[in-house]
Amino acid sequence: MHMPSATNNGQPTTDTVLQKDYDLDLHRRLRAYQQEHSLKLAALARELDTNTTQLSKYLSARPEGNVAKLESKIRDVLKNAETRKASRVQLFHNSVTKVIAGKLETIRKTNDVALIHSRAGLGKTCACQLYITEHPTALLLTATKMQKSAHALAQLLFAQSSAGWPGNIPRITWLTDKFRASNRLIIIDNAQRLTRGAVEFILDFHDETGCPIAFLGNTEILDTCRKSDQLHTRIGIVYQIKDLKDPEQNVQTLVEQLWPEANGDLNHLGQVVIEETGHLRALKKQVLLAKDIHENLSGLGKRVQPADAFRSAHTQLIRDYPLS
Repeated sequence: MHMPSATNNGQPTTDTVLQKDYDLDLHRRLRAYQQEHSLKLAALARELDTNTTQLSKYLSARPEGNVAKLESKIRDVLKNAETRKASRVQLFHNSVTKVIAGKLETIRKTNDVALIHSRAGLGKTCACQLYITEHPTALLLTATKMQKSAHALAQLLFAQSSAGWPGNIPRITWLTDKFRASNRLIIIDNAQRLTRGAVEFILDFHDETGCPIAFLGNTEILDTCRKSDQLHTRIGIVYQIKDLKDPEQNVQTLVEQLWPEANGDLNHLGQVVIEETGHLRALKKQVLLAKDIHENLSGLGKRVQPADAFRSAHTQLIRDYPLS
């Protein structure tokens, strides 16, 4: 089959027969993606969870190794690029997201099934979304009240990985073959909402593919696991995220991201909120509402301090504690 080869400047020509076939259109799209995001070879290799040697040869139109597996990752990364771009909005690292990122890396490297749990509002969802923006070959499935069954999870998995599906193979059969030995991390957020059948489906998928699995949820997910000896023993690593470290730094980071003009003005008040029920989630809601209040009053020609707008926002949210 006649395929492009590399010239001295790395651009393909069409006069050489390659030892391995590859998707020319996909190759072009990947090069465009690299140029659009100004990604160096090492950074792009990290996104694709591959080594720079294989990627360099692929970009130079001289592919080697398991080209089909590499192109499968490329298709998924490009397919979900816009979703990842949108998810970066109002995301920021804090002490919890950094800890969870480290745990997810451990899970990925060990190909284990793990459970990460904490009280609500500490930033598990933010951590998951940040991780997939930085590791695009990982997949994030979010359980909801409407999507918590085995069938729903299979649909979510297919929706993110359907690039390349020929249409004449059962979806779950194709997904299993695609992910087998791929080492792609699958993250299930809000896992406390999953039915027992959904948990069993994911565990069976792990058995068939070897993909590392991370369940993230509120602490009540432990009750689901304890109800079944089989589930309890098949989940290997369990991590508990207990508390936010350095509340003042977490407040500063959040305010700087969402309302930079108020940075430094909300340290004390923000710490009161962050240590109560809802934690970072509650603080984020209050900062955004305070910013809106401040902008509206400023637009009317009224002078108001960020701290006063924050106190006003506190009275408009469900809060069962005062701001000192």
